[in-house]
Amino acid sequence: MQDRNDQKSNKIIVFAGTTEGRLLSDRLCESGITHLVSVVSDCGKEMLEEHARRTILTGRMDEAAIMSCLKQHGFRTGDFLIDATHPYAVEATGNLRRAAVRSGVTYLRITRKSMPVVGEHVRQYETLSSCAKAVDHHSGNILLTTGSKELEQFCDVVSLDTISRTYVRVLPTEESIACCRRCGVETAHILALQGPFTADLNMALFRQYQIVHMITKESGAEGGFPEKVEAARTAGVTLHVLSRPADPDGVSLEEAYRMLSGMNWNDGRPRKVSLIGVGMGTEATLTEEARALLAKAEVLFGAPRLLPEQDFRQSFPLYRSEDILPMLEVHPEWREIAILFSGDSGFYSGAKAMAAALKEKMPEVSIQSIAGISSVAYLAARLSESYEDAAIVSLHGRNCNGQMGVLLDKIRRYRKTFVLAASTEEVRELTCRLKENAICAEIVIGCDLSYEDERIVKLDLSDDAWPEIDGKTTLLTLLIRNPNPEKRLLLPALPDEVFLRGKAPMTKECIRHESIRRMQLKEGDIVYDIGGGTGSVTIETALLHPTLQVFSIEKDAEACVCIRENMANHRCSNVTLVEGEAPETLTNLPEPDAVFLGGCGGRLKEILSTLQKKRNGIRVVMNIVTPETMAEWMEVQREMSVQGEEMVQLTISAFQRVGEHRIPQTRNPVTIVSFVL
Repeated sequence: MQDRNDQKSNKIIVFAGTTEGRLLSDRLCESGITHLVSVVSDCGKEMLEEHARRTILTGRMDEAAIMSCLKQHGFRTGDFLIDATHPYAVEATGNLRRAAVRSGVTYLRITRKSMPVVGEHVRQYETLSSCAKAVDHHSGNILLTTGSKELEQFCDVVSLDTISRTYVRVLPTEESIACCRRCGVETAHILALQGPFTADLNMALFRQYQIVHMITKESGAEGGFPEKVEAARTAGVTLHVLSRPADPDGVSLEEAYRMLSGMNWNDGRPRKVSLIGVGMGTEATLTEEARALLAKAEVLFGAPRLLPEQDFRQSFPLYRSEDILPMLEVHPEWREIAILFSGDSGFYSGAKAMAAALKEKMPEVSIQSIAGISSVAYLAARLSESYEDAAIVSLHGRNCNGQMGVLLDKIRRYRKTFVLAASTEEVRELTCRLKENAICAEIVIGCDLSYEDERIVKLDLSDDAWPEIDGKTTLLTLLIRNPNPEKRLLLPALPDEVFLRGKAPMTKECIRHESIRRMQLKEGDIVYDIGGGTGSVTIETALLHPTLQVFSIEKDAEACVCIRENMANHRCSNVTLVEGEAPETLTNLPEPDAVFLGGCGGRLKEILSTLQKKRNGIRVVMNIVTPETMAEWMEVQREMSVQGEEMVQLTISAFQRVGEHRIPQTRNPVTIVSFVL
């Protein structure tokens, strides 16, 4: 970087009470510009790294002290005093402004981007006094986060009872704690903590101290305001927000840097977003590539457990694109951005959705994904097991009947299945389903992998005892071994004898198979079987693939009992029985991809019209046995627009032995009609 001091001799002092002040100072250092930085306390000093271009001054200054400092360091007309103090530090700003005018130096006030918030649990106030008067009339504990300087003003307004139920969060300095004691705040109610504060930490304080009201300043993203809003909204805490003082003469951080350096903030600095897989979440499973990118990053985003425990210049406990992208838009000065994801960024990771959102909303941003160590790879290594021949299924956010059915099908057909689970409840449910489906398997559970309390537990399904796994454990990876996996039929076809029939009508074997074939089903399709009867078409369709969702619609109560029994016998977890008459029962069902019409009760036109309103392109297969149904179809066909109609008539003759002879027993011919609505 070229040394700007050779070209620009103006002296600069930055009063850095905020993140913006630290960022500006760091950028000046990068640009080779020598300057002074003034911070109030040792805490502020510790947040600034030593640099040859930066001299740090520590201590609070009034107007006279500021003027003395400027004189001591030789400031004169044309030099710069940068006010990057807190947006609510009205007194400090007044002192700096007056001292600059009297000393003849140029005064620049850096303003923070506003983050207004509204909602049912949000109250806005112009002053702390008006806020104090309002909360004084409410019951419940209060968390005051406006700092020790405003505490006296708050306590002068409220009653002793209100003070007794107020918890004060201040910096861990002797000055702040002494102020709390002077105002009569109990020692147990003084929360001396150094930020930044995550949403989870805010919520933990709410729970610990039974907080009902939180008083805060609208301090922007840099001041942890989004985390306060998120925590209050989640916990149902009323948020009392002090409006930010107007500052019409301020300039942005980028404008201030341009005036001081003659360069744009982002000159020569392309914007990069790194989607980083951080392994299990511990330092040990972090790759060197990820470590190097984290060292360069200006800002970090990620789930709370993934963010580094050590102080980082800026980090936010956010991991959803709808939360992160708005912050990137209002902070164009952030150029090196890291978003952290557990495990591997390309393995059941939120990195995929994040990359898609970034490409759509911010196409100018350069995106790179960094591979991490997945929990499956980690557990496989711990067990000296391979996983290239294993099935892998995630239940994270997908624990529904459909996904559990997919998992059971994988376990049934693979020797090894790795499963990502979010809770012990999911593991318990899985073991119950394995027992119900008579699948004999060995389960190995990896708990909190890579952490100090890592455990690998074996679970025997024949033993009713549940292994001791902490119910709070949320990082679970399973290996399920099935020594006798089933082989899938290449051309699945069930005989009629495997279905319970009762008095319900049943689509016979050959007709059933040809009808299902003509529906041209694909993985993940949604299928209606209208007029389910015994459920033979429903069951055989559902067994083709676990990703199919089959809705069996039947109005006859006895037939519904038969369908339920057949569903249980064939362990179909991807079937939903809908009791009632079509088309009324179809209204609230998801849009189908394919429909089998086994019986329509003389309401063919109504049913097809209802289907046509749902979507275009539905593949329909219908069985016609009687002349009346054929006449109904011919009439409907003339009135409705269908595509790709095909009609075939099948006559089946089953041979039966009579003495020494085999006599064909011809069944009624069935016409199979297929078309697209």
